[in-house]
Amino acid sequence: MNPYLAPCLLAAAIAIAGCARQESDAPEQDTTRQGDPVSGYLRATLESKEMATGVVGLTTIRAAIQVYQVQEGANPRSLHDLVSKGYLNQLPPEPAGQQYNYNPDSGQVELVAK
Repeated sequence: MNPYLAPCLLAAAIAIAGCARQESDAPEQDTTRQGDPVSGYLRATLESKEMATGVVGLTTIRAAIQVYQVQEGANPRSLHDLVSKGYLNQLPPEPAGQQYNYNPDSGQVELVAK
């Protein structure tokens, strides 16, 4: 074995270790905050999906209520009447943290926080 190999490897290891990134005294940054572009993008995507779910759900329910009103001559007593009488196969899913609030007197439906 070459007698110079061991000292060269030792010198290379020391040089590499010396070039390694130094740990700072500053606290680690929380990458889940809005400053992290990936987390921000994922959060915005999820919020957009939830908002779209709400808009599509409300639009579907409101259209079914209008058809019900025309054919039945009155507002449904509950949103479940739309399903039981065949105007909807099922109620659309509620967005996370929200629920449908239906007023049978006015026939209006809206999303409210749970």
